[in-house]
Order: sequence, then C-alpha cells, then structure tokens
Amino acid sequence: MSERERQVMKKLKEVVDKQRDEIRAKDRELGLKNEDVEALQQQQTRLMKINHDLRHRVTVVEAQGKALIEQKVELEADLQTKEQEMGSLRAELGKLRERLQGELSQNGGEEPEVSGKPATEADGKVGL
Repeated sequence: MSERERQVMKKLKEVVDKQRDEIRAKDRELGLKNEDVEALQQQQTRLMKINHDLRHRVTVVEAQGKALIEQKVELEADLQTKEQEMGSLRAELGKLRERLQGELSQNGGEEPEVSGKPATEADGKVGL
C-alpha cells in the first residue's frame, strides 16, 4: 500500500470513528428523550385520572347542592305553613280568651268550673 492510500485509509477510519461517536451520542440523547416521553405519558395518565375523579366529585357535589336547595325550599314552605298555623292558633286562642273573659264577666267574676277545677289561663296556655 502506498503512503497516499494509508493516509486515505487513516482519514476514512477517523471519519468512521467520528460518525460512530456521533451515533452513540445521538442514541444516548434519544434514550433520554424516550425516558422524558415515558415520564410525561405517565404524568398525563395520572392527571387524566385526577381530572376524571375531580369531574365525578363536581357532579356529586352539584347533585348534593341541588338536593340541598330543594330541601331548603321544602323547609321554607313547611316553615311558612307552620307560621300560618301558629297565626291561626294565636287568633283562635285570642278569641277563646275573649269568650272566657266574657263568660267570667257574666258570671260575676267567678271562674267557670271545668272537670271539677276552676279554669285558669295557664290551663289553656299553648307554649307560644
């Protein structure tokens, strides 16, 4: 082999070695990128699961909120009905007191006897 051929062979070997080193570096870089992609995919999967769970929780909380609103409306309606009943009972109690006072006035101040006991205001009192 001539000197020129040796130099060409040496140069070609250097080029091949350099390309081999570049390929190894690219392989390492590609491996790191693949690891990053896998980590990101795992993170994406985890976040998708969290998102799914949160959406489910939101749906449950919204349903609970609607149920509570309906319950509040029902309780307010019941309260209004009870307040109306209380008003009616108070009015009726007032009328009964007036009638009792009228009867007391007609009887000369004596309290009428009911079941063997004198009737007092405390007997007919409703805890209002």
